Amino acid sequence: MGSYNVAKHNNRKPYDADCVLAVCLTLIAFFIYFWGIKQNLPYAPEVDEKSIFVGRAVMMASTGNANPNWFGNPGSTVIYPLALAFRLAYGEGAQQTFETAPSWFYFFGRLLSVSYSTMSIPLIYLFGKKIFEEKIGLLGAWFFIYTLLATMHFKIVRTDSAALFWGLVALWRILVAHEKPTLRNQILAGGLIGLSVASRYFMITLAPVLLLVNIIPLRQPVQKRDTIVAMCAGFLTIGLIFAVSTPYFFLDFSTALDNLRFEARTEHIGADGLSKLGNFWWYISAALPEALTWPQYILAIVGICFAVLQKRTSILLLGSYLIVFLFAISLSGLHWARWLIQILPLFNLFSAFALFTLAKMIFKSRKMYLATAVLLMLFLTIAPIYETLLFDYRLSRPSTRVLARNWIIENLPPGSHIFQEAYAALLANTNYEVSEIFSLSQKGTLDFYTSNDYRYLVTSDNVYNRYFLEPERYSDEVTFYNELFENGHLLTELKPSNIQGGYTIRIYEIIAPPP
Repeated sequence: MGSYNVAKHNNRKPYDADCVLAVCLTLIAFFIYFWGIKQNLPYAPEVDEKSIFVGRAVMMASTGNANPNWFGNPGSTVIYPLALAFRLAYGEGAQQTFETAPSWFYFFGRLLSVSYSTMSIPLIYLFGKKIFEEKIGLLGAWFFIYTLLATMHFKIVRTDSAALFWGLVALWRILVAHEKPTLRNQILAGGLIGLSVASRYFMITLAPVLLLVNIIPLRQPVQKRDTIVAMCAGFLTIGLIFAVSTPYFFLDFSTALDNLRFEARTEHIGADGLSKLGNFWWYISAALPEALTWPQYILAIVGICFAVLQKRTSILLLGSYLIVFLFAISLSGLHWARWLIQILPLFNLFSAFALFTLAKMIFKSRKMYLATAVLLMLFLTIAPIYETLLFDYRLSRPSTRVLARNWIIENLPPGSHIFQEAYAALLANTNYEVSEIFSLSQKGTLDFYTSNDYRYLVTSDNVYNRYFLEPERYSDEVTFYNELFENGHLLTELKPSNIQGGYTIRIYEIIAPPP
């Protein structure tokens, strides 16, 4: 009995060690995602936070009305938890508290986003362990933690992390349903797909994977009837859970249609201008390599090739999900790198698989190939670690948008008329007459501003650079900015740096022409 216990204990050591490492990775991820979460608070929220997620959750909490009146993502797994938390904390006074002290509301929303993303790390490990082996799961999670594109979006109140978490859980249950296509497993998989779609519509791409899981057993006539029943139950559950978690999508269908039409728009400066095939090529030739880094991207392609040669159904299911997802997001009239976040962990796992496979092919000794794999891991993540930590450090310091606010308060007379564009100075609750528009060029010429007594204009390169990248298409806008840069009196220019976040912000004084 003693020898059996020793043997059993020894057999569990690697597993226990891997679990400890997975926990350590989860803690590291929380630190990475949480650091710098405050960003520009208390001066201003980030894009979409006030107008969509936090703002609507506050409205729902204060009024008791469960209709968010917005279904663009739809973001139910973000909006409803926030609304519930705000209702419990502030009751009907949520709106009034929000208007006087909004920072905590945004902070809590960002904490929810961080929580979703942090909980995704052990899931990545479990995927690697289930499909490949424990070490590949650990390395895949390590790679993903230092994916800057994901880290950037996990610190703000958006649906990126919620869709990632629920998508990974759903995909896990799909693999379980593949192994045991029981009625229970099909319903669980369908329900989790429904929650994923309630987070982000693109997650409906999980449904074809569930369909494939059911098509395979249909080749066996004995199981055909049970499989069809289970499959129907699973797909019905997708719709049922989506309806339960996003009820007003159907109860307020006209608003939902309007939101979907807006989301289906084909024009957005900096994210349009490509065909569907062009979108797909952009994702696989530019966005994915930039998000993963070229070395990791090449390794992922090699890993996918190695995995396909194994002809394992679970791997083919993951590959089919990647293809369907990429084609689905390419059908949009727009293209955004952030839409890739939900499938980046799978590419990370394939990168890890390729790294370990190549190390094994070169070195037969277990110690040698493990040592080689660890060295390659460190080499491949030196730059991503540096960039991620530097990004977090920048977020922990006042950005150029805050510095622009401070400069204006210290140097411009109170009551001055200021017109600025998006992503410029944070001027809420200041003693200035401030107007804001996405781009100053939308008013045509400088004459509009001078004739309306706007003495100061504030620009951001996050806006005007979009026009300068396509000068032939936006010739009028480029002409406007060139006129402003040449004829306006530049008072100050605040630039970001390695340790200073934000955008290049210019503050101009414009002089009206003599009468």
